[in-house]
Amino acid sequence: MKGEIKEYIRGYTLRTGTMFEGFGFPRIMGEIGALLYLSSEPLSLDEIAGILNVSKGSVSTNCRSLKRLRYIRISQKYPGRKDYYEFSGNLFSSLKSSITVFV
Repeated sequence: MKGEIKEYIRGYTLRTGTMFEGFGFPRIMGEIGALLYLSSEPLSLDEIAGILNVSKGSVSTNCRSLKRLRYIRISQKYPGRKDYYEFSGNLFSSLKSSITVFV
């Protein structure tokens, strides 16, 4: 998936972004979360920004937020100076554990 986005994935990321926006989160946060949920491999900030056609700064800020919510994590697959992000695992566990941030 690196560097390009298939039409059905773009549709899913857009709809997820709209859903996140409905809950008061930034739209891009939902799009990043959806992209990483669907991705078969970890992605860097540069790759996410390129695929979604948004700024790297926005991706960085929203990845930190998603990480704090335990929705994504930094991958251990590619150790080094550059961070690669991946979905944290189980969708329902992620949603359940993210509730603790708000309570």
